[in-house]
Amino acid sequence: MKTSFTSAALFPLVSLALLSSCDRSVSTVSSGNGSVAVVPRFAAASVPAASRLEARLSATGQSDSVVNVAYQKGGDLELGSVPSGASFTVSMTGYDSASASISRIYRWAGSGSGKADDGSATKYVDISTVSGSSIPTGTVSSTTVPATLTLASGAYYTTDGSDPRVSGTVSSGTVSVPAACTVKAARDTVIAGDTLWSDTVSWTFTASVASVTIVAAPTFSVAGSTYASAQKVALSSTTSGASIYYTTNGAAPTSSSTLYTDSLTVSASETIRAVAVLNGVSSEVTSATYTITPVTPTKQQLKLTVGSLSGGTVSLSPTGPTFDSGTIVTATATADSGYTFSGWTGACTGMTNTCTVTMTKDTTLSAIFTKTASTDTTLSNLKVSVGILSPAFTSSVTSYRDTVGSTATSETIHATAMVTGASVSGDTGAISLSSLNAGDSVKKTITVTNGAKSLAYTVVIVKRALPQYTLTASAVNGAIALSPTGPRFDSGTSVTATATANSGYTFSGWKGACTGTTSPCTVTMTKDTTLNASFAASSTPITVTGDSGTFTDSRDGHVYKYVKIGTQTWMAQNLNYQVDSSWCYGGVAGNCSTYGRLYQWAAAMDLASTYNSATWGGTLPHQGVCPSGWHVPSDAEWQTLEVRVGMIAATAATTGWRGTTEGTRLKANSSLWSTNTGTDAYGFSVLPAGYRYGGGSFGSLGNNADFWSSSEYVASSAWLRYFYYDYAYVYRNYSNNKSFGFSLRCLKD
Repeated sequence: MKTSFTSAALFPLVSLALLSSCDRSVSTVSSGNGSVAVVPRFAAASVPAASRLEARLSATGQSDSVVNVAYQKGGDLELGSVPSGASFTVSMTGYDSASASISRIYRWAGSGSGKADDGSATKYVDISTVSGSSIPTGTVSSTTVPATLTLASGAYYTTDGSDPRVSGTVSSGTVSVPAACTVKAARDTVIAGDTLWSDTVSWTFTASVASVTIVAAPTFSVAGSTYASAQKVALSSTTSGASIYYTTNGAAPTSSSTLYTDSLTVSASETIRAVAVLNGVSSEVTSATYTITPVTPTKQQLKLTVGSLSGGTVSLSPTGPTFDSGTIVTATATADSGYTFSGWTGACTGMTNTCTVTMTKDTTLSAIFTKTASTDTTLSNLKVSVGILSPAFTSSVTSYRDTVGSTATSETIHATAMVTGASVSGDTGAISLSSLNAGDSVKKTITVTNGAKSLAYTVVIVKRALPQYTLTASAVNGAIALSPTGPRFDSGTSVTATATANSGYTFSGWKGACTGTTSPCTVTMTKDTTLNASFAASSTPITVTGDSGTFTDSRDGHVYKYVKIGTQTWMAQNLNYQVDSSWCYGGVAGNCSTYGRLYQWAAAMDLASTYNSATWGGTLPHQGVCPSGWHVPSDAEWQTLEVRVGMIAATAATTGWRGTTEGTRLKANSSLWSTNTGTDAYGFSVLPAGYRYGGGSFGSLGNNADFWSSSEYVASSAWLRYFYYDYAYVYRNYSNNKSFGFSLRCLKD
């Protein structure tokens, strides 16, 4: 069939879409000439000869008609009469879509019937890009890289922004996008040797901006050092929400280590290493080493005296005769030849030759040995009793033991020989027990005589033991004398306690088992109890004070008290001059008004902070941050003060807790101390300002007062003075860390 084209007007674009043999599909796209139908696409070279096309034409004001057009491989695609301006739909049946590809797209010129002849380019125009048809589709895992783009196989794409229709790469189904870029894609088809392209589509990927999390390293509430007792250590990080993990075996901590939940009690020497973790980000590892060296109290030495013996020996294990309080001593009685063991007196009772004594007081112990009984059985029976007129005990041995009440002062021994003609002599009748303490015993001998024969019997009377109780007496700035001396007493014992004050103090009252202000007092022992004597400084302090008063710091107008002690004039208050690296305790301004500021060593010396970890080595005296005319006291100047208030010079030069009551005399008599033991005898008025750890936390307000000296020990430490609420002494040592915040007292030049 031949087709003529007589009109120059262009028909709408027609695109052919791929369908399976059982599908029919019509969709409308937009073109420059109005709405057209998108019809099945096919490849001329791959469509079976048996395929059949249906063309349904519709035009305004016309009824639909169906034109069946046969298509043969290599033949022509024909359409019936197509009115100008009409739209039409072409669908294909009897066609296997699995091997099909996109066919040509025609733009018809002219009116009437039309024919597309593959060999005649003058009868149609190929369109290389069709809007809205066959555009590749894809899904992305993320719009930030790295990402994956799932793109239909066969589509062409580029990642450098260039046109994929010119230099694209064929998609295998997925495209990896490792870096930020724009991916462009298009799809093509070849129809009878001509390549048609879809519109391009693009996806933009950006690089994610990683947020950097910095986690603050853990800090320790108690600095690593040497301590005499167990320490409770809290760990903390200033990073909110961070978890802390720690180890105590030297291993580096990780998020798999022990999770910190509460304060750690360090009762033995160990190193704690800790790390803070938040959202998988770890801080630096920090550590603190604690050396616990408990001060072993000296145990009371008690004596076990073995009484004079006849007829045997007593051995002790341990040998003694002095033992630590609480020691368990084993006593073994061994009879000499011709004697037998007959019992114990004193700390042991019973008839077994081995006994144990727990040392709670000085005590005595004796063993009773009797001559071996005569083989003459005619003398081997004796009726004996203690306190009962009619002897009722018939003895077939040569010893008798009885127990009397703990308050008994005398008893009577009754004895009757059971052998006709035998007589009884010896310790019968009334026996005094008034000299015996509870638990002690007395030994008496009774002899049975019959003619020339005699047999000795031993009678042991034991005074029943009473319960014993302990009276613990304590005093500061004085002493308590007990009569009897104790500290353990039988139940019901009346103990007289006498309080004696040290020089410069007077007795002010009792606490515990006694009350009131009268000395001596009497305590009746009915239970374990305590007794404390309080002593107050005498109304006239034992000090030589030349003058005292106030002065004004011209730098900020602060007014300070001062006091002269011996040849030195000291500020009687802690410095409260604000500089960098100085703080109010806990960040509370009111604490500066009460206690002054807490300074790092370099700040107190008015030096660069680098000298907190480096040796300064400058000349002393040094003003530091003290007011004009005053300076930071050296370690030697602190010793001068301590000797002036009563410490021995040789003692002042030692380290640790030194002296006797110098700390009590220098501490303020103030309720700000958790336990007020200060007398402020010199007006020096030490207050418990606490301290600041190098890591930023605060501790010991109300318990401690720590003061810097200007004297360095090594690069990172300097000599200090330390006062404690219930210690009468003054502590001298060097700080392990100049970055700690301590109080500062200035000394006049």
